[in-house]
Order: sequence, then structure tokens, then C-alpha cells
Amino acid sequence: MPTAQSADLLARQVFTKTLIRLAKILNACLLTLPRRAFSIIADDSDDHRIRRGYTGYHTSFLATIQDRPWLIAMGLARGGYPADPYNCDLIALPIDDKPGNSKELAELVTRSLEKNGFYTRSLICANDIGHLFCTPESALGLKVFAAIKDKVHEFITAAPEVRPGLYHGDLRPVYSSDTHYKPEVVDFLTEKILGVLNDAS
Repeated sequence: MPTAQSADLLARQVFTKTLIRLAKILNACLLTLPRRAFSIIADDSDDHRIRRGYTGYHTSFLATIQDRPWLIAMGLARGGYPADPYNCDLIALPIDDKPGNSKELAELVTRSLEKNGFYTRSLICANDIGHLFCTPESALGLKVFAAIKDKVHEFITAAPEVRPGLYHGDLRPVYSSDTHYKPEVVDFLTEKILGVLNDAS
């Protein structure tokens, strides 16, 4: 596979640009949350200690798709080592009981994001080396992944390189680089997500 070029994007950059592109196309409003919304994505706790990984949402947008309000946001993996295998995710949630008060709306959105345990409501996720995935519990995520899985590899310019013989504590291989994508993947991902959200509205 070719080596990465300077214009190539890492998964977190792809998701950031896709979120911005979606917000622009949908003429979405920036919604400031009262606090960063954290949702558990990994749990290695036992009877003696708590060890959890989280995805944290801060910046989010409120969009209207076919007269239905939607929250669109991006989460970043946070916390201790249980979060290490993960990177980021994009989420879209319908807001069917939209409060009239902006403060109440922000609180409602925050609570909704906090319920996205283990990425069960995420549109698309990326792991620590930039591979894209979704969870089988996410109905919208499965639709987005089905729409991209046959072509997304065409946008990969450089695959992760493994460091032979090196492993993390959970036996994951250690990589010296992440997946790199062509900038055009942003338009591709945006188009597929919009298609899924339009169908769901």
C-alpha cells in the first residue's frame, strides 16, 4: 500500500471534518452543553477497583432533517487504559420531544449523549489505529456501515504498521502508525450519513 501523504487524514480528522460538513449542509446550530457528556465505552472493573473508559462529547449541533430535530456530535475516547483501543465516534440522535427552553434542551441533549454506552447509538466509530467500525446494537450505525463498507477501503492511502513482537497489556499488537485516508473520504462519509438520516427522519 502507498505511503501516507501530507494531505492525508487520520480518523479523528476525518470525523471532525465530516461533523463540520454535516453541520454546514444541514444549516445546523451549534449547541453548547452545560457539561461534557461522558458515556462508558469499556469497563475492566472488578470487586476491588473501578477501571473504565469513556467517550466524551462537548461540541454538538442541532439540525432539522425533514422537519425532525436531530442532535449530531463527535465523541473522543477518554479515561484509563480500557479506552485505549478506541479513538472517536460520530453520533446522531433524534430529539422528538424538543423543549422550548434552550437550557432545558441542552440538558436533555447531555443526558441523551450520556446514554450512549458502549457506542450502542453511534453512527460510526474509529479504533485506536483508525479502522472504522460500528456496534451491532446501533441500528443507524449498521446502516451507515453497510453503506460504506464496500468502498471505504478505496480511500485508505496507508495502513497501520505493526511493530513485530510488541503487545499492549491486553495483548493488542503495538502499531507504529495509524490508518491514513484520502481527504475525499469526508465527502463520501458525509453523503452516506445524510442518506441514512434522511431515511430515518
